[in-house]
Amino acid sequence: MRLIDAHAHMDNKAFNRDLDRCIKRAKEQRVVGVINGSSDGPTAEKALRIARKYPNMWSTAGVHPHKAKDHLEDPLKWIRTLAKDPKVVAIGEMGLDYHYDHSPRDVQREVFERLIHLAVELQMPAVIHSREADADTFVMLEKFPAGHKVLLHCFSGDELLLEEAMDYGYYISLGGVVTFQNAEKTREVARRVPLDRLLLETDAPFLTPHPYRGQRNEPANIPLIAEEIAVLRGEDVETIAAETTAATEDFYGIKIDG
Repeated sequence: MRLIDAHAHMDNKAFNRDLDRCIKRAKEQRVVGVINGSSDGPTAEKALRIARKYPNMWSTAGVHPHKAKDHLEDPLKWIRTLAKDPKVVAIGEMGLDYHYDHSPRDVQREVFERLIHLAVELQMPAVIHSREADADTFVMLEKFPAGHKVLLHCFSGDELLLEEAMDYGYYISLGGVVTFQNAEKTREVARRVPLDRLLLETDAPFLTPHPYRGQRNEPANIPLIAEEIAVLRGEDVETIAAETTAATEDFYGIKIDG
């Protein structure tokens, strides 16, 4: 069985002391690849440095909506530079977060649109963050041309957004929330998403799955997510692993050794 963590933040300071051990534990749990997400310039640069260190690790370059207010000038130059590295496999994360509103909503939308155009220009997959912003998120997503690879990471949208995402052929990634017994909306998503469009992620160090809630999350926990989705779908975990790994390789345009 081979699994991939499609979105983690191994650049986070929570891993500063034991990153090597975390990667070793992930391999022991048959997690054969990790994609580092990024939130701004410094995190993207650190994520790339880490990705260069490990054979089966890659990274993204983008601006999280929380950081949009700090990137109004022009985030595109540094992203273009990083995107030239073969270890950078997507633009993101990018999107809208109306839960915290750390950046004004109009600023979030402006930076999001710039990043959409950049992903299209560079012909690179786009990793989307959306929280409590379903309607505006989909208005923005319609700016992508048909067939562009789009991932709604850590999906928390409503049924309508899910239906629209599937109609457009977008990818969905799910993480530890699917193991929470009170997260029925997310658990229903896990039952319904076509396996060839489903990715698994930890969003480490956040959103740790049951039974380790309250502890630091890490890629080694991906099997817990796969196992829960297998139960929810009534399928064997080997099928979930094989299909989600293939979908992750397809989305990011990578091939995992091992």
